Amino acid sequence: MKILSIMLIFAGVILIDGILLPSLFHVYGGLLGFAFLASLLVVYGNEPAILVLALVVSFALELWHGFYFASLAGAVICTAGIWQMANDFFSIEPFINQREASLSSALPLLGVGYVLVAVTSIVFLGIEKYLYRADVSWATLRLAVLSPTGWLVVGCGLMTCMLLMRLSARGSGYDPK
Repeated sequence: MKILSIMLIFAGVILIDGILLPSLFHVYGGLLGFAFLASLLVVYGNEPAILVLALVVSFALELWHGFYFASLAGAVICTAGIWQMANDFFSIEPFINQREASLSSALPLLGVGYVLVAVTSIVFLGIEKYLYRADVSWATLRLAVLSPTGWLVVGCGLMTCMLLMRLSARGSGYDPK
């Protein structure tokens, strides 16, 4: 049930990211897909089934957006490793495992999600630049960081995906943490 609800959320993300955002708001680039992958790691952690699902989702996003093979999957693996190291070195669990929905529990989750999206974006652009082609510049990342639209899309995507994943996990009787 958990995998089915995650795949339904992913289908909604693909439709919004591929059809709605470009047509109505002229936002391109797959930032909502990166936000979905980050929220998957924040809500469910580094479970083996979630990591396999994140790799399948990243390959689907690569096909959908036309990215180079394994560029996003490599970024997801690096982001999962950094997320695991952050969980080992810092006490992040009390912020993530809060049961009640409040602003004090949403802001740390949003901050962690922004950091994971940033790590995924940096590793993804590094893989694209140094392994596949030399014409990708770091100015792309600078433009994405300076864009208020990008911040808004990632923030809304993170909050929506995390809320839907928490609600689907609670409804199915599965405790995400």
